[in-house]
Amino acid sequence: MRSVFDCAILGRRVLAFAGGPGAFWVAGLLCFSLFLGGCPANQAPEDDGGARVAPAAPSPANKARDVAIDTDLDWTDAGGATSYDVYFGTTNPPPLVGNTATSAWALDTLDYGTTYYWQIVARYDNGSTPGAVWSFSTEPPPPEAPSNPNPATKARDVPVDADLDWADAAGATSYDVYFSTTNPPALVGNTEASAWALGSLSYGTKYYWRVVAKNATGSTAGAVWSFSSQPPPPQAPSNPSPADQADDVSIDADLDWADAAGATSYDVYFGTTDPPPLVGNTPSSAWALGTLSYGTTYYWRVVAKNATGSTAGPVWAFATPPSGLIVTWGANNNGQCNVPGPNAGFIAVATHGLHSLGLKADGSIVAWGNNADGQCNVPAPNRGFVAVAAGWYHSLGLKADGSIVAWGDNAWGQCNVPAPNSGFVAVVAGGGHNLGLKADGSIVAWGRNDEGQCNVPASNSGFVAVAGGGYHSLGLKADGSIVAWGWNADGQCNVPAPNSGFVAVAGGGYNSLGLKADGSIVAWGSNDEGQCNVPAPNSGFEAVAGGGYHSLGLKADGSIVAWGRNAEGQCDVPMPNNRFFAVAGGDFHSLGLRE
Repeated sequence: MRSVFDCAILGRRVLAFAGGPGAFWVAGLLCFSLFLGGCPANQAPEDDGGARVAPAAPSPANKARDVAIDTDLDWTDAGGATSYDVYFGTTNPPPLVGNTATSAWALDTLDYGTTYYWQIVARYDNGSTPGAVWSFSTEPPPPEAPSNPNPATKARDVPVDADLDWADAAGATSYDVYFSTTNPPALVGNTEASAWALGSLSYGTKYYWRVVAKNATGSTAGAVWSFSSQPPPPQAPSNPSPADQADDVSIDADLDWADAAGATSYDVYFGTTDPPPLVGNTPSSAWALGTLSYGTTYYWRVVAKNATGSTAGPVWAFATPPSGLIVTWGANNNGQCNVPGPNAGFIAVATHGLHSLGLKADGSIVAWGNNADGQCNVPAPNRGFVAVAAGWYHSLGLKADGSIVAWGDNAWGQCNVPAPNSGFVAVVAGGGHNLGLKADGSIVAWGRNDEGQCNVPASNSGFVAVAGGGYHSLGLKADGSIVAWGWNADGQCNVPAPNSGFVAVAGGGYNSLGLKADGSIVAWGSNDEGQCNVPAPNSGFEAVAGGGYHSLGLKADGSIVAWGRNAEGQCDVPMPNNRFFAVAGGDFHSLGLRE
């Protein structure tokens, strides 16, 4: 509002300009109006020659940026000013906020990122002088706290080649990065990006990290995050079982290996090719196999795995025993248990005295043991055989054409096959005599006959199998009955009743055995060594054989049961006692043929 003094000055100037009595009334009315309403805003009236100075040198400076929100207003003293009207706000022109006698004005805390306008009007005794409208912008707000860490906080199994990453923090212009294995972590650098590249980390280590967002205003720290790096890759599998390059591995074998440190599972590769194919995964250090094939080389490899990666073991190999492996036990004083190599590919075995015979799948015969009478010298051509038999000191082979070849001791003519030497389907030997079964069901016998062992009873027909003892002979009829003849001092020819239901027959030195259709064995004759005492349970048999003073039975499960004389270990079947498919007994040793 204008002072009375201001109005008087103005009225006087009007009178001087207009002149006359009417001008006085105009000047008076004008002064009265100005006294009530004041002069127009921000318009300084002229004074009567007094000097007035407009406010200047604003602080904050005009158009300043990033001004602190706790700033105050300041300007230079206007010479002679008695006070200052302060105008301040976010609009232009700004509103009046007060008057001060000093060249400063305290502000409340300002808003971040806001443009403010202000003006100072200097007041004098003789009027007022406004300054210009100034402006400034406050600093932006501090950045938001970093968030969304990657790796996530408390993450596990983080790859050792991981880097740090986080969401952009609003308002941030850079970031201080703290990272170490201690909490709180150490400062490692500053970056303008919301990411930080790490070198390769250590396996199985816990790391701590924090990001502080920064800008011109200040900084905002995020939380301390942590993660654990992945464990080291597992060690390679080792200590294989079966051992690498092992031979004669059981066809019932399974795979096993030492636990690999750090492994959580294993990929198993197995097959008959190298490299072997993948067959599965297991958390344990073992893998069950089905029944393997005989005479086969297998390859296998185990790859240890965990969350970090995998470590492969070497390719291992093992071989199963060949099909047709002959197992021997008992007396070996004549080498009768030393099977010549390669011990494989046999399909039949025979023995009676102190030597042994094996028939190969290729039709050849292998003989070993006592050879004093040439009983191990198979005549040429050694091929085309389909069956084999052994006496005390001689040997026989049945050819595919139905003829019989005999060699060795011939003191009783046991190597002189009667004519016609044809049409035979089976051949066996006693101590010094032989029996050949013809396709027509008749039996031909020759050789030693001092006990009538070659005198086949009438009617000589209907036979399906033959067997020879030391001095006696046996024939199995198609009706399941057994016929026996020859030496009978020990009752070896007295077949027990009921003489029926037999499916196989065998002769021991001085005893006889018959296999029933129900899988039981009947034994009779000499029992001075217990060779007729079939062990319980007397069931499940599918083949039978007689030795000099012991007996053997082959079970349907592939195991062999032996009883009788055992002074030479002929009844101690070697382990594993399984997968046998043929059996034979010598004087004091035994043979078993395995798959």
